Amino acid sequence: MKIWVLNNTKFGYKNNSKEWNDIMFHFFESFFIPTIQKYAKPDDIILHMGNIFSTSETIQTNTLLKVKSLFNQMSQICTMVLLKGKNEKDYGDGSIIDIFLGDKIKNSDPRIQFNPINLNQEIIFLNSGIDVPLLKNYKGSKFFCGSTDDTLVDENVIFLGSPYELESTDVKKGFYVIDTNGSYKFFKNTISPSFKTLKISDIKQIEEIDPNWVKNNFVSVIVDQNLVNEKKIKIDVLLSKFDFKSVTYTKVEEKQVVEENETLDVEDLVKEKINSSQNPKLIEEFNNILKIYKERY
Repeated sequence: MKIWVLNNTKFGYKNNSKEWNDIMFHFFESFFIPTIQKYAKPDDIILHMGNIFSTSETIQTNTLLKVKSLFNQMSQICTMVLLKGKNEKDYGDGSIIDIFLGDKIKNSDPRIQFNPINLNQEIIFLNSGIDVPLLKNYKGSKFFCGSTDDTLVDENVIFLGSPYELESTDVKKGFYVIDTNGSYKFFKNTISPSFKTLKISDIKQIEEIDPNWVKNNFVSVIVDQNLVNEKKIKIDVLLSKFDFKSVTYTKVEEKQVVEENETLDVEDLVKEKINSSQNPKLIEEFNNILKIYKERY
């Protein structure tokens, strides 16, 4: 049996942004569902580790209904199990998960060890209270952890991450498929947009940008201010052809110009002049004046 694991899908992200909902549903409709249709067996499980929505307090009705329809579609392929994350709050009469439960969508399965008291199981799923140094001591177990957006493998502790790249997260996105024999495989998300930063220091770089690459990703551009000062109009025209996430300009580093003037030591010049006069009284008088000046200042 294989377990197809989802985590932190966060529907309704960015205050129910339509753009983000489109990105998320596109991932499921064009990548995840076709993959499980091709490879999953009827006795496999789709396990959602929690945080179905970005928040459980302000969910738009159309988003809720569309997610329910999506989950029903996936449950027709194999049984779905939904676990509670920090966003699935229980308000006394149940949590958001209870809306989804049906014949093929459940909140538990005897074949899945979740938050067990005995940590010596071969495969264990966790989505809270994760103590990595402690878990590493149980070498015979593999711990698959939810709750975070980032994907990371740290010895026998595997953080599942979100299936698509959100802001301020790492670029490794997708989902894990775990076999009950302890092996696992990562399916990389190859269709959702990524956050990219492009630094422009030569006008030729702008001319070589692929418009489709910009269209399919969130691209931020940093332009060298010196380049703008030289060819501002042309730069503006070229940049306007693309839908960048943001365009910023580096600050010109002000170079401090140090004038190399000879340092004039007035004291030495006067002494030299007086000594050349070979007048002992004049030399003595100058030294007395200089002594008084130094004592006062």
